[in-house]
Formats: sequence, structure tokens, C-alpha cells
Amino acid sequence: MENIKEEMVDGHKSLKAVVRYESRIPVLTDVNIISKPSLRVYLPAKRILEIGKRGRKKVIVSTSEGVMTAMDAHKKGLGGEILFSIW
Repeated sequence: MENIKEEMVDGHKSLKAVVRYESRIPVLTDVNIISKPSLRVYLPAKRILEIGKRGRKKVIVSTSEGVMTAMDAHKKGLGGEILFSIW
């Protein structure tokens, strides 16, 4: 991904990502939404690395200090809601 921005759309926050291409193939291929309004998924700081080290995926976590990757949350010792994984 080249750029990620947080925007307000109709009074709601949303993330807008610009996808990078290499040889006409997108670098970003899929997104898996983990936490949903009907089922929230929370992990403590000790277990956040378990989900963050699965292959080449980037796992995005909402913490008390903002939205960040699972690796950054682990380094800061934060747990939180697992939002989605992207690869």
C-alpha cells in the first residue's frame, strides 16, 4: 500500500487506502474482517502477537492509543480489538 488516510464520510470515520501495483498485479490481494458489530474480538497484550505473526498478513488492532498493527501494539504492550487482517 502506498498511502492510508482517515476520512469523515457522512459523519463516520473511514480508512482510505491507495493500493500499489507491481507489474500490473496489486500488492494487496485480500482483506479478512475479524471483528464485526455482532461479534467483537478482543485480545490482551500477551496474546496479540499470536495473531500478528501469521504469515505475511498485517493485522490491524484498535487500542487505547489508536489504530495500529499487531506488531506495534505488542511492542507497546497494548491489547485491544482485532479489526482486520490484510495481505
